[in-house]
Amino acid sequence: MRPCTILLSARVTAELDRLRAEGSTGLDDAIAKALDLLQELPEMGAPVRRRGAWSTTVRSWILGDTGYVLFYRVPPYANLLEILLVWHAKRRPPRL
Repeated sequence: MRPCTILLSARVTAELDRLRAEGSTGLDDAIAKALDLLQELPEMGAPVRRRGAWSTTVRSWILGDTGYVLFYRVPPYANLLEILLVWHAKRRPPRL
């Protein structure tokens, strides 16, 4: 199995820029480590509950002890991993 191609949504890019400007420490390292693992085995993340059912394509990954969660989509039959959100665990759950 070859590694997945990783795509960052515009929302994620903007959120990461904002977090870097605020001085969030360790987040970039935690994201890099998570993407290294998920690129090889994208099904490692936990399925996300959407509209009352467990999603077969959207998953989440806790970013170490940063307090953030990475939400991503793995489309079936595609060698792709789309990063949807980087979300703090204390915030209200996102609508995906």
